[in-house]
Amino acid sequence: MKLRDPLLRLTAAIIGFSGHLGATPLHLDFLNLVEDKPLLIDSLRYQSGEAETFSVTRLDWLATDFTLVTEEGEKWNLPKQTALVSTRGSSYALPDLPNKRFTSLSFHVGPNKEINHSDPAQYSANHPLNPNLNNLHWDWQGGYIFLAIEGHWRAKGEELPGGFAYHFANDWNRTRITLPIDLTLNNESRIAIALDPQKLLAGLSFAKDGATTHSQPDDPVAERLKRNLQTAFRVVSIQEGDFPRPPGSPSPSTCPPTRWAIPSPSPSTSRCPPSLPTTRF
Repeated sequence: MKLRDPLLRLTAAIIGFSGHLGATPLHLDFLNLVEDKPLLIDSLRYQSGEAETFSVTRLDWLATDFTLVTEEGEKWNLPKQTALVSTRGSSYALPDLPNKRFTSLSFHVGPNKEINHSDPAQYSANHPLNPNLNNLHWDWQGGYIFLAIEGHWRAKGEELPGGFAYHFANDWNRTRITLPIDLTLNNESRIAIALDPQKLLAGLSFAKDGATTHSQPDDPVAERLKRNLQTAFRVVSIQEGDFPRPPGSPSPSTCPPTRWAIPSPSPSTSRCPPSLPTTRF
């Protein structure tokens, strides 16, 4: 049916526009921090609980099934959202959230049982669950690796380091993480979430507990990782309003202004780092 009256058409347009006012994205920046400092990749400087030092060369994991809870206790579940978090950090956007005050954010480390045992070939090339993209799927037994942390370790007094590879997986190890927040979502906002690998490995000894795990039942390394996940995550910062910038990106004043000119054939020498990649599905 066509609206011939101009006033009715204007009213309908206003109503249609207002229906989208409450749809606000929330950006999540996943960082790897040791205490308050960025994780230094492949640096044999971090301390375990058994007088062992270790480095991290890989820390990749899957965040799934996000849930936000409002101050009234209302839950907003986003079961189809999956983020692939890489060693150098990743950014992910949760779309179409209402303009409300949220008091907690939850997600799972690893996919649910149905997805874990589904055919991975169904996912497009840039989907977080595509094995060629995430390198977090076992061909030999099936199923996803929920979290992979790999690196080197050295015992006190030893000169040469050894290697370690902890692959946290299997349905019984899927872990829910809940973080308290205080966010009034009126505009695009950003939450920075840190994972501390030193806290993740707390209480483990590579020499005594072993330097590898495939998370089989009653595996003490996997059980310790599951417990440690609850304290290894924390909220670093919350930015409300306007369009926020990822942590560590330069302020506009430090970047050269845009010039509308034919680019020089010489390569760019700008030191302004790019923003963290944002993946939307």
